[in-house]
Amino acid sequence: MLSNLLRNLFVTLILSFITHAQSFLLEGTIYDSSNKQPLSYATVQLKANTTGTTTNNQGRFTLDLPQGSHTLIVSYIGFRSQEVRIQIPYSHRLEVSLDPLSIELPEVVINSKDEDPAYRIIRKAIRNKGNNIKSVNSFEYDEYRKGIFKSAGKIASIDESFLKTFKTGDKEKEFTIASFRTENIKKNDKNINMFRGMKIDFYKDTIRIIGNKIHLPLARDAFDYYDYKLLDVKSTGENLIYFIGVIPRSEIRPLLTGMVLIEDSSFALVGLDLKNNKGVTIPFITDLSFRFTERKVKLDGLWFPQYLESYISMGLSFQGLLFVEKLELETFRSFSNQTTKFSEPDSLFSPQKYAFAKFGYRDTAAAGASSEGDTSKTTVKKNVFKPVMLTRAETDSLRPIPLNDKETSAYKELDSTKRPEKMIKAKGVLATYADMQGEHKDSGDSFWGKAAETFISYINFKNTRVEGIGLGLRYDHANDTAYIFGISGLYPFGLKKPEGSGYFGLRLGDKHAPLVTLGLFSQVERWNNITLFPELMNSLSITFGLEDIFNYYKAEGYNINIKKEWKGSHNSPDRSLMFGFTSERQSSVSDIFNHRIFTSRFAKRINPEIKEGLDNRLSLNYISGTDPLKFQVYSESGFSLLTDLSLKELGGDFGYLKAYSICQLRFNTIFDELMFPPYMLVRLEGGIVHGTYGLQHILTPENSLAFLSTFGAFKGLNPYEYVGDKLAAVHVEHNWRSVIFQSLGLRSLAEMNIGIITGASAFKMWNDSGVIKTAGDIPVYWEVYGGFTGFLTVLRLEAAYTSNKIFVLRTGFNISL
Repeated sequence: MLSNLLRNLFVTLILSFITHAQSFLLEGTIYDSSNKQPLSYATVQLKANTTGTTTNNQGRFTLDLPQGSHTLIVSYIGFRSQEVRIQIPYSHRLEVSLDPLSIELPEVVINSKDEDPAYRIIRKAIRNKGNNIKSVNSFEYDEYRKGIFKSAGKIASIDESFLKTFKTGDKEKEFTIASFRTENIKKNDKNINMFRGMKIDFYKDTIRIIGNKIHLPLARDAFDYYDYKLLDVKSTGENLIYFIGVIPRSEIRPLLTGMVLIEDSSFALVGLDLKNNKGVTIPFITDLSFRFTERKVKLDGLWFPQYLESYISMGLSFQGLLFVEKLELETFRSFSNQTTKFSEPDSLFSPQKYAFAKFGYRDTAAAGASSEGDTSKTTVKKNVFKPVMLTRAETDSLRPIPLNDKETSAYKELDSTKRPEKMIKAKGVLATYADMQGEHKDSGDSFWGKAAETFISYINFKNTRVEGIGLGLRYDHANDTAYIFGISGLYPFGLKKPEGSGYFGLRLGDKHAPLVTLGLFSQVERWNNITLFPELMNSLSITFGLEDIFNYYKAEGYNINIKKEWKGSHNSPDRSLMFGFTSERQSSVSDIFNHRIFTSRFAKRINPEIKEGLDNRLSLNYISGTDPLKFQVYSESGFSLLTDLSLKELGGDFGYLKAYSICQLRFNTIFDELMFPPYMLVRLEGGIVHGTYGLQHILTPENSLAFLSTFGAFKGLNPYEYVGDKLAAVHVEHNWRSVIFQSLGLRSLAEMNIGIITGASAFKMWNDSGVIKTAGDIPVYWEVYGGFTGFLTVLRLEAAYTSNKIFVLRTGFNISL
């Protein structure tokens, strides 16, 4: 058996050598005979079969042919096809000049009342596109693909691949048979997938490009988005080709502009040159541009893809903090051996045997194939095949589209030290910081980086107008394991009495099972637990001299909760239900301290005394979607219901029912095609408290944190300006994104992600409790506002006018994405 294996290996190597020795790389150029200009994307095809190639943008081509006599058919739309007889080996570069075809068409006079002939042609193309799709519904082809990545105008990497592809309807299965790359691309670099290029079926109605939904020129409703103009008519010698201009009707919607080529008999789409219009914008992406060039070839009466070029370029400008110079990605795809003799790839096609036939036993063995006995019976494990890594000589002999001078130089210059990401030219403050972090990468993280990480993770910081500054430690161990726990301690330098809390949780089963937690606490709490602002944000606001928007009381006790979560599509909680019991001793905290850095002018607001006692209560909380009671930088839809039932029968001093519910909806409004379309936010709130309770249980509308605001907070209210036992509120905000700036031609603002917002809020409050005395009925309060979003990504600036006839300016956090 060993002797048979060695013999077959020897024979295979000899046959492989002979096969390569008898092939010849034909090089040539195709010209226009009338002006000697090279013809881009001309077809060079073997007459005997579908083997062929396409000229590049310099009119040059290469074709690997076996020794012998061959007839080439050279063709180009608008030129007379030419048959060229050659003998391989061929001793010099082949040059072919094609003669322009003159066609006589009846003169068409178009006046203001007549419709351009292009509309009739496009209607027929749309009507017939179903038949044209079905005619080449299933086929297979060989493909050569080249991806070029450029940074600041210089080539940063090149990747070349040879593939075998099977297409059935919308489904495509491709096998990468062999590859060749610049040395600066690592062997197993996953980022190389970006070189696959954009696979687009231009017969579809819409496609998604970088998140934008684009209506295509042959969409069934295309006339709602495009105008058309007949630019030219050329002949292939067999058919007429209509060159039709595609003109977008909107500069805001993401559409395409350029030209499509329609054949006159079947009205098939046989080519196109399209690029993006001004409506395709992405925040912080500048000078965005992409284009597509496609040509098809007619074989056996059907139009098959022959050449496709996609190009995208962009810059990055992060509002003065980060600049990235122009990035470009070009993908060239050349198709050959197209045939409708389709075979199911899973059963009849073997990439190992295909690679074996082209490159010999060495490469299939390296790719994971194993052989025993006859090499024609090569057996491999399923999904083990890896693309053959070609040598430079092998690639040069197989490449159907020649490299230009810059690409040839790039292969020589880009060694393993010049990684593509290192060639990206970034400038600005963030770029400098990234470079500094990179310098610290080998020597460990920087001191300040570690200090910041430790502070965020473990330091407990608090500042209120009744405690002053407090510092302490905290630790949380919370994940999907069987148990969780956490502990925190704090020493307020104003009260000079330590406080702290801790919890322990046990899961009743696997990670999806309910979680039971026990908590202990002795700390100062806010009156209203319904607030959009994290405690840390309020503490920092006070530290820097701004007003404290909360009243406080001392809480000591314990709680027991059981919580069940239902995970959503991204493994985040989609719904949760919690039932619990809390026993809490509540007492007044009346001392006032001033721990501010810059000012003390807000220090004199009194913290009222509360009704003290033991509050034993049952709680039921339900959340669906994103919790609207939490601070949201990116606002989303969600629903929350909080209920507390305090009973004297449980041994407490209170007897009340408190319920609060919030429903928040987010939905797109206009220009839904955009990656980030304008959207509306609607927030409805309602609350009630009834029974025997104290000041700490009353309802009050959410007001802004000093000058800092967010959606759902009233911008013109002072802390506890309105209080009561029943509350109903509504908030409506529309984010217009940058469409207004786009419509005014202010594209630079759109690229900076600056958007316009408008909104209104109102509430009605009732106070029948007797806990707080109010004179007469509480009127409806309202405010309207407008402003801008997108400053430094997360900041917003808005001006509001209220029913109290005051005018306020607020900033806020809001990611407008």
